[in-house]
Amino acid sequence: MERQKALAQTKIASAQEDAEERRKQVSELQEQVLTLQQKLTATEQQRKKLHNELQELKGNIRVFARIRPGDNQPSVLEVEEEDSRITVRGGGGSHAFKVDKVFPPLSSQEQVFSEVSAFVQSALDGYNVSLFAYGQTGAGKTFTMFGRGEQEGIIPRSLAQILQDAEEKRGDGWTVELSASFLEIYQENIRDLLEEGEGKQHKIVQGPRGRMEVTELREVAVSSREDLDRIIRTAEEHKTMARTEMNERSSRSHTVFILRISSSNASSKQLLHGTLNLIDLAGSERLDRTQAAGVQLKEAQAINKSLSALSDVFLALSKKLAHVPYRNSKLTFLLQPCLSGDGKALVVTNVSPDPSSWHETVCTLRFASIVSSCELGKATRHVSKMQADNAGDASGKEEDMQTPRKKSNDVMRTSSSSITTPQQDRDVRPSSASRPPSSASRLRTPSASRLRPPSASTPQRR
Repeated sequence: MERQKALAQTKIASAQEDAEERRKQVSELQEQVLTLQQKLTATEQQRKKLHNELQELKGNIRVFARIRPGDNQPSVLEVEEEDSRITVRGGGGSHAFKVDKVFPPLSSQEQVFSEVSAFVQSALDGYNVSLFAYGQTGAGKTFTMFGRGEQEGIIPRSLAQILQDAEEKRGDGWTVELSASFLEIYQENIRDLLEEGEGKQHKIVQGPRGRMEVTELREVAVSSREDLDRIIRTAEEHKTMARTEMNERSSRSHTVFILRISSSNASSKQLLHGTLNLIDLAGSERLDRTQAAGVQLKEAQAINKSLSALSDVFLALSKKLAHVPYRNSKLTFLLQPCLSGDGKALVVTNVSPDPSSWHETVCTLRFASIVSSCELGKATRHVSKMQADNAGDASGKEEDMQTPRKKSNDVMRTSSSSITTPQQDRDVRPSSASRPPSSASRLRTPSASRLRPPSASTPQRR
């Protein structure tokens, strides 16, 4: 009995030694894995840095592709996520495309924004920045830009980041002022989405600091997330929407959210001016699929025409033509600074994997290829020195810029520049409906949204 007990104790001790040795080996392997993960993270950060430097040299145009989840049909898309390649199989052949980043169907809103956030930061650093969502109707552009419920899109996430970063800059001795506008371009007519009963005729003019301005456009001071949420809700209330055969909630206009950022530092006497343009483009439409008629037919024609003008601009840029037709549409004329080498641009193309949409998907990715081939040169950072008597005011005079901007809690601005749109860009006169007087700092609380049914005879704003 004693011998058996001693033998068992020996075995237990041996097993404990083996277990301790294995624990040491596991610990060493875990340390090796952690080291390799750190090296991988550092390598990935270095790769992104080099990629960003290459993009800076190329001209600050990025192109992403996001694939909408399918409708329980075989997908016509093959994705090589690591190489950012998409192959479309349809029409008896295959079509391969390469972009800067591909988001597969199950990509979350967080994953998409993680690739966008550094781009948004550039606006706070004094650059003119534009983010576009492009694609056929029903491909998920509005979901990408605005989101749904708790799945916030690029626009609310961008604004939340700007507010957070602005607060951090204030802690470093900066004064940061934010103001926002929201407009839509409906059949080449500019409408202010922050005004009720819109009846003014807006023009695009050349403003200070290389920015395009829209006359009589309401500009609202922003200091909190609540301000931004209220602005977005009001714009959504007024945005022109309709139901089509392809989309229950189809945007009938291009919407442009404009955030102007002015930062000053009293110690360094430095003044920064950046602009963030967030653009939700109306979807390209094939009339045989949307069954558009009446007003919707005119809307579809205007949408396709303006998207064609945008393609013409990028095509001219890719070919380095001497003349770029910015003035052929309100959209491209308004965004000319960001598309002409002065700023940075990011295009998120949204595509459908459904077999019935393979042709539209190919057209969208061809547009992406054209954009990706553009080279604008290094973007301009809008930075200047403040005069001594305005060292604490981000909106004060500058040594090299003579037009001061007046700020208030709710600004209705009209630029005094004499540069206006050409004949082909002349605004369509809005309806004669009168606008009720607006208070100095009021945004209307939106009511339940109303969608215009197919073949409605008159356009409505939600």
